[in-house]
Amino acid sequence: MSQYKIPEWEINGVKLPFDFDDLDTMERYKKALAQMNKDAKTVIVEGDRAEIIKSHYDIFSKVYDTIFGEGTSEKIFKGKANLRQCFETYDNFVEFVKQCRNRSDNAYNQRMQKYIGKDKRNKRKHK
Repeated sequence: MSQYKIPEWEINGVKLPFDFDDLDTMERYKKALAQMNKDAKTVIVEGDRAEIIKSHYDIFSKVYDTIFGEGTSEKIFKGKANLRQCFETYDNFVEFVKQCRNRSDNAYNQRMQKYIGKDKRNKRKHK
């Protein structure tokens, strides 16, 4: 086994492991984004400000609880529903995931080049 250290998303003093190469993690991530897209169709964007904040907070909370486990959003937001914090936290998470994806893609491409390149060299030797 490798000595790979699973990346941790650190936000508001909370560290959350997120392994972009792990099937269970990716299935939870995919499920959370699908639910978010569905919920976004009914999010409150006009009218009572408190309802707008609650509507958005509920959507973002569901994302983190789905990916990292029930109660995660409570730890992240420390029980405070703040619209600005919801968006800033999500922006931070999106950037973190992008970095994880880039790291994973680079490692995958290097391995594929190593193995495919080796295979091509072996074929040339045996001609």
